[in-house]
Amino acid sequence: MILAMDLTSVLLLCKQIKESGKTPSMGLIKAKSSQVLPIPLIVSGLKRFKEMSPAEIDELRTPNTQQAQNLITESKSENERIVELEREIVEIKSELKEMRTLLKASSHR
Repeated sequence: MILAMDLTSVLLLCKQIKESGKTPSMGLIKAKSSQVLPIPLIVSGLKRFKEMSPAEIDELRTPNTQQAQNLITESKSENERIVELEREIVEIKSELKEMRTLLKASSHR
């Protein structure tokens, strides 16, 4: 059974090799890998890489890169929510000020 993470490692190696201007091959993948990869895994990864569209290859990211992307997206969403809440607070304060003014006016009658 080929683990998805291991296959992703091979695909990322293929992407790096291609970006360096070379065509990914068994030998280049083995040479570039920092760990010993089983030949069937390299074959599967190389085959899969050759079947991928340029867009799919472009989307390949290391797990840390993907986590960073997710955190950035999450942070943007949280910032948007904070801005929305701050607007609501300003609106509530304004309404409270109006209510106090009305209360003072009605108590002086």
